[in-house]
Amino acid sequence: MSTDITAVAPVLVLLGYGLRRRGTTVTSGVGTALIGVGLMLVSLTLLDQATAPLRASPQMAAFLPMLDQAWPVALAFAAGIALLCSSSLAAVLLIGSLVLPPDLTVVMVLGANLGGAMAPVLAGATLDIAARRVLLGNLTVRAIGLPDRAAAGGAGGGRAECHAPGRGAPGGQRPPGVST
Repeated sequence: MSTDITAVAPVLVLLGYGLRRRGTTVTSGVGTALIGVGLMLVSLTLLDQATAPLRASPQMAAFLPMLDQAWPVALAFAAGIALLCSSSLAAVLLIGSLVLPPDLTVVMVLGANLGGAMAPVLAGATLDIAARRVLLGNLTVRAIGLPDRAAAGGAGGGRAECHAPGRGAPGGQRPPGVST
């Protein structure tokens, strides 16, 4: 984390606990939210400390440049990290703390997003068919968007184009006065 906010976390948890004990609905809700934010800050600090050796590893420094030439491997690697962490947020925070080219970062964040949907599918393998359909639907929706998002984030040299109706289309039509 770029700013040391670890001292704020216990204060938020204590303040949240005090507000939660008051009993009114609004203060109890605010207290619960403060406890949650405080615990989230503690978890982010612990995650930062736990991944410091990985980020400083010479093996990781040698491995990451190779991923820039192999995006499918980078996608699978990031999905694996998210699956091992059981959290796409933890994987995205780890990826964000690494020094990576922007295009590779986009691909790895997409992989973490996909991996975050894999953990529930594996955990729900013994559930009934209706529950598994929901989990597989979530994974499918995340996977369907991968090619489009990866192309917008990386293949165009870091440039994504947006085509509004009537403002040019992917078929090559451009508004008057716009050149390539």
